[in-house]
Amino acid sequence: MKKLLLSTLSFAVLFLSSCVKASFDTFVQPASTTNTIKVPSGFNWNTANNINLTVNITDMRFQQNLYFIKVFDGNPAEGANLLAKGSASNTIPFKGKFMLTNNKKELYIVKLAPDNIEKVLSVVVSKFDVAISMGQ
Repeated sequence: MKKLLLSTLSFAVLFLSSCVKASFDTFVQPASTTNTIKVPSGFNWNTANNINLTVNITDMRFQQNLYFIKVFDGNPAEGANLLAKGSASNTIPFKGKFMLTNNKKELYIVKLAPDNIEKVLSVVVSKFDVAISMGQ
């Protein structure tokens, strides 16, 4: 019993003496205005870019009928954000302009044909003007 009490007491002393409160002697003064912030030359402040998208319909099954077009910033089956929607035909393309954040590198275009069949196309965005053709 005496050994247990002695070992418990020595463990407690060792444990409590090893805790040291950190001191923060150096304080960094926050910038008062944005003019005092030093930014490296060539830094890109843009977090999003304008994308011009053109979707041409090459599906000849429905001639002049309209196709419904939806543009998403990710997989629509996984709850992506709708960026644009509209219609297109064989003679009139869908044209959309929208903002896409820099961390998104892929668009999902959904084409709904007049017979209610959907086609999903994934497009990698590498430039600001994107033109694609969607067939059958």
